Amino acid sequence: NGRYEPEREIRAIASVGKMMAAIGLANQGKDTLQSIYMDNQAHETGLGTCRRNGTLTKPRRAEVAFACSLNRPLEWRMAKYGQRGSQTIIDKFGFTMPYAPDDQSRTPASTAMVRGLITASPRKVHQMSTVILASLTGKGNNSIPLPFMVRNFQRTGLQNPYEKNTATSSFGSNTDIIPNRVIRASARPRLKQFLSAPLCYTSGNKRHGTLKKVSNWCAARNKDVRLHFAKTGTQVTVDADQTVDVWVSGGIQFSNGKAYSYVITVGTGNRNRAWATKLHSSQLATPLLKTLLKELRNDAFSVNTAKR
Repeated sequence: NGRYEPEREIRAIASVGKMMAAIGLANQGKDTLQSIYMDNQAHETGLGTCRRNGTLTKPRRAEVAFACSLNRPLEWRMAKYGQRGSQTIIDKFGFTMPYAPDDQSRTPASTAMVRGLITASPRKVHQMSTVILASLTGKGNNSIPLPFMVRNFQRTGLQNPYEKNTATSSFGSNTDIIPNRVIRASARPRLKQFLSAPLCYTSGNKRHGTLKKVSNWCAARNKDVRLHFAKTGTQVTVDADQTVDVWVSGGIQFSNGKAYSYVITVGTGNRNRAWATKLHSSQLATPLLKTLLKELRNDAFSVNTAKR
């Protein structure tokens, strides 16, 4: 009918949902990068690396859990954080919980968040990263709309016959988010640390994390970058080797103050239509991200951009 209906969106956002877990924990203010979470899929060794799918229950640091996108440690922690708080964050971003025919089969909000079982359009994921970027760059009072590819538009006064309730339009004000209502000022330093970890984490003088292939874009390693956070995600079918979607979403601010949020998604959006086997965002989306980051840097430092 020409109107976006979020409740009909079927695209699961995979591990980019962990961005909301980072927000919740940063808002609570109890956790640091050194906080200990329990992982029941750990190995005897390699607890400071991204090694996973073991059979032991071992402690993992929060930094490792976020850098390596580990489900079990974050599920353990977010269950303690609570379902009401988890659901509140999901609702504030306007994401949709996975379908459940009854209360007995409903997925806990904390689990849906960590595993990214909640659904949303790429635009909504992009908006989430924009909200985080605005908060971390001191623009948390700004109202953040859904991003769109049209630079500007004019309403003609003609009413869309399908748009019976303009408040629920994809351009309606109810889709806007004010970052300071989602992210506390006191949470910003921790949130920055949690979500920079996929790019910046090192252990034993080696780079780890789901975005280690673009770790040169970590702010601490790049003189052109003041801030950079990002999160990957891989959505699969019931077979964990069958890839449906890959995601990368984040935000970057360059040394001259220019800032950009971004989202990359590749796939079918349909859990019954896998298109790759044993391939993840690090292999599929990272090459696209490398190209995008170079183009954003060129735009940030171009003469025309500086005049805008």
